[in-house]
Amino acid sequence: KPRDSAEYTEALGSCLQEVRRLSLLTEALLESARSKVVEVEPIDLETLVDETGARWLDRFLRSNVDLVVKTEPARAKITAEEMSCVLDNLLENALRHSPADSCCHMSLEVAQSDITISVADMGPGIPDGARQDIFERFFQLDPARSAGGFGIGLSICKRIVNERGGDMRLGDTSVGTSIEVILPRA
Repeated sequence: KPRDSAEYTEALGSCLQEVRRLSLLTEALLESARSKVVEVEPIDLETLVDETGARWLDRFLRSNVDLVVKTEPARAKITAEEMSCVLDNLLENALRHSPADSCCHMSLEVAQSDITISVADMGPGIPDGARQDIFERFFQLDPARSAGGFGIGLSICKRIVNERGGDMRLGDTSVGTSIEVILPRA
């Protein structure tokens, strides 16, 4: 449909911002493939989680899925690009598997020695028989419904988090799926 120049300018600006973000994520993935992990300075996770949630909010709203974000101050030794890659993958999976009129939760909680970031949806969940394989490369619950994925997202995310001294695991939930990212506090 025809649009005025302000709408085109806004759309192109949004596209440029997304291209820059994807370029940074690609660099983070290439960096994580190296055998030597580079020491990094701690980053503010609270701001990063809040900004990521805000960036995804329109996509969730278009799918008629609520996104609730709860954070608290936290710092960890991971790059913003690496953490964005992990969060984007978790939110993309949660949105893909969430039915309309449901809710997804992303939370950041701080404990004595670690930080837990979880993304939970109200989708069909992970069958018990597949729970141990969900972080393996090329694993897909139903390859016929993969929506263009290759089954490598969670394995890449887990590798990034493991290289920063953390871990990823399935959380406990009676409905849907909850994935937790655990990082040591900086």
